[in-house]
Amino acid sequence: MSNPPAHRRQLANRDDAMLLVNGLIASLGDLGAVLDEETDHLRVGKLKQAMALTQRKNDASRRYMHMLQAASANAATLRDLAPERLDAFRKGQETFNMQLQHNLTVLATAQALSDSLVQEIATAVARTDTPTAYSARGATIAVKTPEKGRPISLNRSL
Repeated sequence: MSNPPAHRRQLANRDDAMLLVNGLIASLGDLGAVLDEETDHLRVGKLKQAMALTQRKNDASRRYMHMLQAASANAATLRDLAPERLDAFRKGQETFNMQLQHNLTVLATAQALSDSLVQEIATAVARTDTPTAYSARGATIAVKTPEKGRPISLNRSL
């Protein structure tokens, strides 16, 4: 007979409870470390390096969620057998929430900067499409041209 998944196992003793909470804290720390690394890359414009962390971030998130499910399934036992480690986990969650908020702020800034850059490029392309014409006296005159868009190409795989 095989063992049930970790999130369905009942904890037998304090050692099991400590092992579970310590694993939960470690998985949260790993996820936070990947988020910090991603944030650092984004802050300095290294988008390719930030994107390369996607798999590590997904794996760390998956491990954390698995550990969180196991802790939730054993919440009452953990409160009884490892209350001090649960307090440490809660403090870790507060730190993680700050890391996550910082990461989301940097992501929003990067997106706004990207959108602004695309808008500036589109404006510059449109400006260069306006023909310059001169009157018989040499003054520049406005030339009405049919309104049509000029395609631009973007590499969004950064």
